Amino acid sequence: MFPVRTDEPIHTYFLRAEIPTEARPMTQSTGTLLVNLPRAQSGFNTHRMAYITRDHELNYFAVNQWAETPAHMLLPLLVKALEHTNQWDAVVQMPSPVRGNYQLISENLLLQHEFTQEPSRIRIHLRLQLIRVKNFHVLATREFTVLENAQSNDPYGGVQAANSATEQLLKEISEWVSLCRVEPTDKKC
Repeated sequence: MFPVRTDEPIHTYFLRAEIPTEARPMTQSTGTLLVNLPRAQSGFNTHRMAYITRDHELNYFAVNQWAETPAHMLLPLLVKALEHTNQWDAVVQMPSPVRGNYQLISENLLLQHEFTQEPSRIRIHLRLQLIRVKNFHVLATREFTVLENAQSNDPYGGVQAANSATEQLLKEISEWVSLCRVEPTDKKC
């Protein structure tokens, strides 16, 4: 579907998300939240931009790549989004010598452009666990999947869709962590 062309320059893209910068009212603080680097699914811990044309077959664009692995680009965005909730004394990116009250562990990160339908779409997936550090108690576990249609069936259309999907993912995660921090027994948590 996408032939290898060695005469083209490499195109490098960033994963970005618009996170509001206005200060939200401070709620009752719960302490410090530690946020781990997401662990990627096999095949996705790379700068290469992944796509599929059929189920179970992973491919990579030849002359298009991410500036960093999706996990490394997602971590600072996740920290910033969680800081924006204004519910923590601090949100700290791991590794760090800081001792936290809670820890957010993320795994099974997947970011792929899917050409299995029209229009093509981006899928971003992440599994999270919120843990109370004091007693290593898992407060909640949830999997998030966001699908976003691409504006065009090319890598740049996928990048635009990935950025929109990332914004939606961060919003959903922030709301979930806020709910689970306050009401870990809530069914939505």
